[in-house]
Amino acid sequence: MRVWRMGDVYVVGYLNSAEATSLTLRTTDSEMTFSIPFSQVTKVEVSRGEHSHTLVGALVGGGVGLLIGIIFTAADSGSDEGDDPIGELVSDTAEGVAVVSWTVAGLAIGTLIGWLSKSEKWERVGLDEIGAVGP
Repeated sequence: MRVWRMGDVYVVGYLNSAEATSLTLRTTDSEMTFSIPFSQVTKVEVSRGEHSHTLVGALVGGGVGLLIGIIFTAADSGSDEGDDPIGELVSDTAEGVAVVSWTVAGLAIGTLIGWLSKSEKWERVGLDEIGAVGP
């Protein structure tokens, strides 16, 4: 749980007990406990677990890859001259493959970065929901 105190300071820990006037937390990194008076509590949140940002990473990475592919092929396509329809078809196909390749590469990299980027989801709860009644 995360308990916000006056001055936008928060403490993360496990609820040890809830008395009539205070919450007692056990910190997540040690066995130390400490009490926070309800008069100093401005907000209480509970963790709903971690989640990754895989979809956002995939969309951003794919978009960036597509943009890079379009820019590179557009810069290269201006150099084609001549009336060779087979050569134009091969060139157009190669440009399409290049755009798709850049898009897939960006999608893969973005998906990996999004999957590795995790954040914790917090939900605000009232003091009455944790079994405590404030003053």
